[in-house]
Amino acid sequence: NPASGNCRFFYWVCHIDADGYILFDNNTANPLDNERESTWVKDFHGVPTGEAPDCNALLPGSHWDGADCVLCGAGKEVSRATGEPICEQCPPGRSGTNRCDACFLGHFSADAGSAECSECPVGHKCAGLGTSNPVPCPLGFFASANASDSCGQCSAATYADTVGSSQCTPCGPSGGSSETWTTWHELLVQRTVDEGAAWPAQQYVPVASATNKSACGCKTDHYFKDGHCLPCTKGMLCPGNNIVGTAGGYWANPLAPDSVWECFKNPSRCP
Repeated sequence: NPASGNCRFFYWVCHIDADGYILFDNNTANPLDNERESTWVKDFHGVPTGEAPDCNALLPGSHWDGADCVLCGAGKEVSRATGEPICEQCPPGRSGTNRCDACFLGHFSADAGSAECSECPVGHKCAGLGTSNPVPCPLGFFASANASDSCGQCSAATYADTVGSSQCTPCGPSGGSSETWTTWHELLVQRTVDEGAAWPAQQYVPVASATNKSACGCKTDHYFKDGHCLPCTKGMLCPGNNIVGTAGGYWANPLAPDSVWECFKNPSRCP
């Protein structure tokens, strides 16, 4: 019956397409018009009369609409969740056309029915397959490029005080220098110096992934003055983090700790 587009060939269902081709289960099509070349279009592999073919097996990503195998299209795939095969939207974290695949590392899809996954934005990471929502980098970490699957640590002498940072901020008033600046973490230990005197009562260690500017300070053997970290001179004690003291046998005015005087002849004159 060319008018209806359907026919019956012995026990099997065949189909006549718009161009007049009879489609059989042997991957060949015999044209009704002898002037046209034989072309394979579809293959229903011999479906008994009255039964719907397994379209998804024959043409992946398609379902039977009662007359033909129809592709699901962009952002959809065949689902049997309700029993009968139907087209459903790709869930968040997956995308595709006629089938849904998990988003690759560094990519995500937040909405159902996505045809393509998007690149993870700067300041965020998409660490696993099938990510539905980018995760902002935590304090002390950053991601400077799109499609990142991890966040990098801020190195010493830099910090990130905002969640979702795309870069770390250098210590120092004008960018500073990693040669004289660093970022510190306080340890509650005793630091012993000359003649067994305990000074200062705390100790600091350089750390990475600092979360705020308050962690910035001068490196060991440097002191802070006028916005810069300068090398300590003879008689100064500079354990780090802008702490300055005076070694035994030397004296300095607390208001000018970099102006150090050495005590001669009578050391008792120095505190």
